[in-house]
Amino acid sequence: RRHRYSLNKIISRWLRLQLATPFNDWVDWVEKVKNNRLKLSKAVHRMRTVKTAAAFATWRDAWAELRRQKRVVSRSERFLRRIAMRLTSAAFHAWVANAADARSLRHGLDKVIRRWRRLQLSTPFGDWVEWVARVNENRTILRRVVHRMSRVKIASAYAAWIDTVDASRAENVRLSKMDRVARRIASR
Repeated sequence: RRHRYSLNKIISRWLRLQLATPFNDWVDWVEKVKNNRLKLSKAVHRMRTVKTAAAFATWRDAWAELRRQKRVVSRSERFLRRIAMRLTSAAFHAWVANAADARSLRHGLDKVIRRWRRLQLSTPFGDWVEWVARVNENRTILRRVVHRMSRVKIASAYAAWIDTVDASRAENVRLSKMDRVARRIASR
């Protein structure tokens, strides 16, 4: 109520100030817009009811066709995926077999290389071992020879010493006899 009163007051003031003409023009324009909206909504409603059935049928047909195409595409994709998976699986299995063969070859080559290196290293080592064995054998032989020689020399030296000692004793005995004989002769 209060708004209505203030609105009436504003309207009467506009009328007094001769501002009613633009306001009336605006009111007419608003009524035209309302009428146009009503006409448009009726036309749209009529178009909807008439055209909607045809449009829905067209949409349903297009949707069914699209669905059929999607099924065909999906089937072909599945088929191609299966083929690709078979090819991929075959390629993977071939790769696995190839990797296993390469690994066994690598392992075999490693064994051969290790054996060859051992042989290369063992040949000089074997030669060195043989040389050391010969040196030790020669040392043993030389020890025996030196031992035998030293025993022979010691024995001969001992025998010579014994002979010298015996000769010296015999000489001493002879000298002592001569000395006694010479003393006897001198004491006479």
